[in-house]
Order: sequence, then C-alpha cells, then structure tokens
Amino acid sequence: MDHKRKNSKKQTSRGKSEIAIVGYDLTDTVAAKDEVLAEVFEYLFGAVKTLDRVALKSGLNLVRERYQGSDIGSVGDGVYFVELGLQKGLSDYCCLLARIPREADWKTTDRKKVRLVWFFGFPAAADREFVVNFVSYLSDNLFDPGVWDMLMGKQEMPRLVARLEEFLEADIKADVALAAKKNKVAREGYKKALGLVPGSSRVKTKLARLDEMTTEGKRVLKAYKDGK
Repeated sequence: MDHKRKNSKKQTSRGKSEIAIVGYDLTDTVAAKDEVLAEVFEYLFGAVKTLDRVALKSGLNLVRERYQGSDIGSVGDGVYFVELGLQKGLSDYCCLLARIPREADWKTTDRKKVRLVWFFGFPAAADREFVVNFVSYLSDNLFDPGVWDMLMGKQEMPRLVARLEEFLEADIKADVALAAKKNKVAREGYKKALGLVPGSSRVKTKLARLDEMTTEGKRVLKAYKDGK
C-alpha cells in the first residue's frame, strides 16, 4: 500500500505536560474501515516515540482488532475516535488526526459518514486528569463548525493541524489570562485565535462574553464614581 508520510509535529505547552498533534492524509484509494485502520496504525507505529517497540506493536494490534468490526469509536458528526488508551510501549502522548479524502460510509451512532479519525493514546506515566481534560477540550473544538471547516480545507493536514495547534495555544493562554482577570491579555489571545480560525463559534462566544463583562464593569465603575 502506498502511504503518504505527511508528519508535521509541533509541541505546545499544556501546564506541566506537552502534546504534539500530528496531521495525516490517508491515501486517495482508502475509504473502507479495515483499510483506514490498517494504514493509520502502521503509520502510528513508525511515527510515535517508543519505550518498547514489541510491547507497542502488540498493544496497537489489540486496539485495532477491537475497533475493526464494531461501531465503538463513533462520536458522530463525521468524527471517529480511536482510544488507544494506556500503552506501555509509548514514551510520549500520541495524538493524531487522520483525514479521509472522501466521506466513508461506516456504521456510526448517528448514521453520518466519517471524514476524520482521531487517535489518542498515552504512556503509563501520564497525568490521567490532564488526559481527561485535554481529550474533552479537543473534542469540544473538533465539533466547533469553524474548526471543522478549517480542517476540511484544501491544504494538507500537517499544515492545517499546525494551525490548529497555534489556535489551541492562543485559546488556552487567553482562558488562563481571563481566569487571572487579565482581560486585555485575554482579548488579545482570543483575537489571535480568531485570526487563525476565523469561523470559530466557541472563541466568538468567549469574546462576546468578555466584551459584556468589560462593558458591565465600566458601567458599575461609572455608577460608583457618580454616586460618590
């Protein structure tokens, strides 16, 4: 099988943890589930950092067999999630977004065709709370219509995923700044995120709420000053 090795890794800080999201375009002839999983699992085995290649190969084979003939993994709206889980052979987090060149008619919970397969796994030493939070956060973003449209664009997936990582980093930094009541820094971060993914409804909502907070703060301050 002819594989496209389009691997563009970029690490971004997430507190004490780091995750590199990898983008991958499947070959044009691939659409059947068994072929998709076979291609991407082979790619994964050659691309991720390992502690024990034999253990990792065995672990990935077990996961692939579990997903091969079932509808587990379907989360709807064109996304299919393959949970690699804890893999003792991994030395780092594994996060890959594999785009299928055309809609794949697999068995899914909402009967919608699949365009994006999301793989996520982690080593034994991973921070489990971080894993849960990151998977939830990335899931929310993948279902953002603006992010989805960006990932389905004409550019190759490694380039689109690199933009996604910049977007996520800007968004997270803005959230942290907002929590610290650094509204100006937060606004700059959200605007940077929108510059990368202009259609993001989640970031637009955050900016609108921030503007409302700022307006209300000014109103309260004015009322306080007028009352003195």
